[in-house]
Parts: sequence; structure tokens; C-alpha cells
Amino acid sequence: MKRLLLVALLLLLAVPVVYAQDAIEPGQVVVGELTADVYELAYTFEGKEGEVVIIEADPVDALGDLDDTILILTDPSGAVVVDTTEAFSFGSSLAAATLPASGTYTVTVTRENGADGESVGEFELAVTLPQSVTADSPASNTISSEGRKQYYIVMSDSAFSLNYARSAGEFYPDVIINTINEDDGDLSQVAQLSGETFSVGMMGYFEAGTLYVITVRERFFDFNFSEVTADYTLSIIAAE
Repeated sequence: MKRLLLVALLLLLAVPVVYAQDAIEPGQVVVGELTADVYELAYTFEGKEGEVVIIEADPVDALGDLDDTILILTDPSGAVVVDTTEAFSFGSSLAAATLPASGTYTVTVTRENGADGESVGEFELAVTLPQSVTADSPASNTISSEGRKQYYIVMSDSAFSLNYARSAGEFYPDVIINTINEDDGDLSQVAQLSGETFSVGMMGYFEAGTLYVITVRERFFDFNFSEVTADYTLSIIAAE
């Protein structure tokens, strides 16, 4: 009997594991790890109908072995809202969506080929509810070269232009306006402001009735050897 119990235990330990669900709050960043045995991790959060959510999974070690993460978002009924399996990935994954109902949502972080996959390592998972920018409500913030990307949304009843103004600091981030790709939840770039000493700029006009996601992030190949920051304001001007 003891030998049978030991064999059963060893077989159990050899089976790939899916961890129990953990809660994550919007605005929070948690760390998880995919291993040879643990190929999926599930997290839940509370969402409201109509909210726009941005979910990101990024490798802790950019040069490590976690080179293919997949995000799957399911709604309170269990229906899939976003699945990034077919999205192109360099290790990081992003899923954006407008939530179809209020209730408990589940984010599953996994990898290509599931239990048979070879992508392993620690990741940071972030769930963000972007701030809305309107003609009456601009957004002011501070971004750091050592911090995460920042996101905003614009849904305007009229065509508009987007203004960016950096007021302080030695950091010069990209400002990108995107739409959400409904097929895989990725962001599709529409326009971008960028430059080594870029401080003030305008993009537009963008059509009314479309949901836009604005990304403020560090420029690619912008090598900052110490932390730098920028204070900035985003505002929109409605077309006359």
C-alpha cells in the first residue's frame, strides 16, 4: 500500500500544474512564473460593463527563456473575450478589450503549446483601466524611464486632435494613438509623436465615434543609464 501511495504521489508531481486563481486589482502589478511543470496561471479581477481594460504580461528577465506568453481573458460567463494566441510576441503580451458585462473576469497567462511548451520564467502581470481624456478633462501625469507604459482612452462625439506638452524633466517618451484590434486584442498604431528632444506636438484629426487608446512609453533604443522623468499633459481639441 505504501509503495502504491508513493507511486501515485510521484505521478501527481510529474503532471503539469495549473495554479488556483489569484485576485489582481486594476492598477496592480503581480509577479508569476511559468515553469516546466506550471504552464498556466489564472488571475481574477472585478470589471464593469463598458470599461476598457489593458492587460500586459512582460518577462522579468528580458533576455531569459520566457519568450512566448499568451493572454486569455474570459468574461463572467466563461466566454472568451480576448485570446492572444495568434498575436505576434517577443515575450511580452498585451490584451485590450471593452468589457461586455459587469462581474468577475479571469486572465489566464500561458504559453505556446501549453504543457508541452518550453517558454519558462518569471513575468509581471498588470491590469490597467486607462484614464479617459476629453475636451473638458485633460490628463496630467509623470512618466519615468524605469516605470511602466501609461495608457489613456479617447472616445469623442466629434473629430479631434490630440495635443502633448512636456512641462518638466529630461525624459522624452513616445506618444502613440492606437485602435484595438478585435481579432487578437492587440493595439494597432494609427499615429505617433516621437523625437530625441520632443516636447510639444499635435496629432489629428481623428474621426468621431471611434475608441482610441493612447500609449505613452519609452522610445525604442532610448538608452537611459539612470532614471529620468517627464511631467506632461495630454489634451484633445474638438474639431469645429
